Amino acid sequence: MRTPRLVAGALLLLAAVAGTVTVTGCRYWDDAFADVEVSRGIVYGRAVEQSGRPVDLVLDLYQPAGDTAAARPAIVWVHGGGFTAGTRTNPNTVDLALRFARKGYVTASIDYRLLQGGSCAFAAPTPTCGRAVLDAQHDAQAAVRWVRAHAAGLRVDPDRIAVGGSSAGAITALNVAYRSHDPGDSGTPGVSSAVQAAVSISGTATDVGSIGPGDPPVLLFHGTADATVPYRLAVGTVARAGAAGLVADLVSFEGAGHGLYQVYADAIVPRIAAFLYLVLRAPG
Repeated sequence: MRTPRLVAGALLLLAAVAGTVTVTGCRYWDDAFADVEVSRGIVYGRAVEQSGRPVDLVLDLYQPAGDTAAARPAIVWVHGGGFTAGTRTNPNTVDLALRFARKGYVTASIDYRLLQGGSCAFAAPTPTCGRAVLDAQHDAQAAVRWVRAHAAGLRVDPDRIAVGGSSAGAITALNVAYRSHDPGDSGTPGVSSAVQAAVSISGTATDVGSIGPGDPPVLLFHGTADATVPYRLAVGTVARAGAAGLVADLVSFEGAGHGLYQVYADAIVPRIAAFLYLVLRAPG
């Protein structure tokens, strides 16, 4: 397999060498648990599709087996699929949920409303596509609120919740990070939708004008030859965040296209682990 040349920002000084430095016995960085308990089909909200049909919103929950720790950080993972396809059982999303549960996180893989019978493309955006992007954001925010509202029972620290995904899931994760002022009404009202970190694999923020003070640190991975979500959009997201005084770092895969995680998972996961370890490890 060709190894891409990676370019990392200042925050990733530690993360950039995560693939070459061995850290053992370090919860949230290293694999601290061999087994994961999975609870499937949990309803976290309810919303109306563009067709007018109400649907239950469902997630699968992943927890490290045998873990007795309290106040654990959590990650909500969002699948890709161009806002028209995919489910919470997407192999890439499940792999991320399992990998980070083994590190000690409580993780969730979520379903969200999809555009039926249409397509979403940056080259030719449509009103229905825009609605699908917003629906995905609102549903993911409802999942964050559900985790926060159930923090005591899940033994989760409500002040240490991250969101991440790839492709459409990455776009959704960044929109959750940067648009907490627009929480939607997909479930668990009256609870904060704010996250403390976000991870984007082949995504971009769709509303860079909303990026501003108080937004969380974000980490982006992007191929410079991505023809689906152009690389320049990820660069623009990071530039806008930096101009607002926020922490935002971009790991660039020179010559790589859109399907990063399928090819480079073993390069991506250690860098996510290092980033979240730095951002979420200390309570609050």
